[in-house]
Amino acid sequence: MKDNVEYLFLSHLVTLIKERIDELGTTSQAKDLYESGQRIAYYEVGGFVMECCNVFNISLADIGISDFDPEKLILP
Repeated sequence: MKDNVEYLFLSHLVTLIKERIDELGTTSQAKDLYESGQRIAYYEVGGFVMECCNVFNISLADIGISDFDPEKLILP
């Protein structure tokens, strides 16, 4: 599976999402409502990624994001 284009595409997409989540910081660090909303949106997307991994029985390590933690976006 790791050699097919669909896997590579999804793995790369999820990695980009994770990297952006790591860059954003928490909602309490947001400078304005736009930045706060952006963090909440990435939190939601991160939750969808985790839900899909659970549904399809894919470990986060299998797609290269074992330390994926969207919860950190909403922590104080």
